[in-house]
Amino acid sequence: MAYLYTIYLFRIKENEQLQNLMERAFLLSSNPINRNNQKRLVHILWLFIGLSIVWMLMALITVNIQMAERNIVFQWMENSPYQVKTTLKVFLIVCTLWHDMVQGTIITSYCLQGQLLMSHLYFLRGKLLQHILQPIDWMRDIDEFKKLLKYFNDELGPAVCIYTIVNLSWAAAGIVWLFQYYINDGNNNAVTYVNVMNVILWILISIAPFIQAARLTNACSMIRAVGHEIRIRPFVYQTTPGEDLDSILLYTSSLKICARLFRIPIKGRYLCFLLTIGSISILTLGQCQFFI
Repeated sequence: MAYLYTIYLFRIKENEQLQNLMERAFLLSSNPINRNNQKRLVHILWLFIGLSIVWMLMALITVNIQMAERNIVFQWMENSPYQVKTTLKVFLIVCTLWHDMVQGTIITSYCLQGQLLMSHLYFLRGKLLQHILQPIDWMRDIDEFKKLLKYFNDELGPAVCIYTIVNLSWAAAGIVWLFQYYINDGNNNAVTYVNVMNVILWILISIAPFIQAARLTNACSMIRAVGHEIRIRPFVYQTTPGEDLDSILLYTSSLKICARLFRIPIKGRYLCFLLTIGSISILTLGQCQFFI
């Protein structure tokens, strides 16, 4: 389902959201004041791309190690010829690599667009505080940002949600299997550590979009407070009529923008709470397994 939705999103719909975001972000950062921020943005974008490549390579390595150690067994074809089993294993590696590449592309695109949206907001905030943009032009830019955010939440978000459900289910099943493996066998071989790495990879790619969404929501909250900041700046806006400042204050205070996944606003404090609950649950499950 996620793969079909990905094809629809990137091939059939032909939306150039990522390119538009990059153009807007770099145009907003083109003035000399934001030159360092522009370089920092480029480094962050390349960091996300590099991390996605590392994740795909690690996922491929773990599958190959499990294959080499004969840890992958097709129970429903246990009595099949050796050539059939080998063909199935090769097919499994190819399909796993393809799946990881697709979901890595989707989640990397989500993280990249989230970072560009954050930079978009930071640059718009800086231009308003420095009075580089007129208030009416700034409001138009915010309206354009809301359209970009709507695509981010309503079009790209569902694909990430589908992959999150799959990855979290795999991670949960892997954790339970590891606890059962330690109890039943008591072995600490290399394959077990590879399985642990596999679970960690699933967890990391599951929580990465939520971290980006929480950071974007925090940036949106910062924009809602910018009206108060310019209202108390006596020098930068000393020639601006009070009615215009009040209009900006009212406009920013009434903004309802945030990052959403599963149609739920993602906030940092809620994300930290859920991660804490998840960590406590895993530790509790481990103690119950070892002490019963």
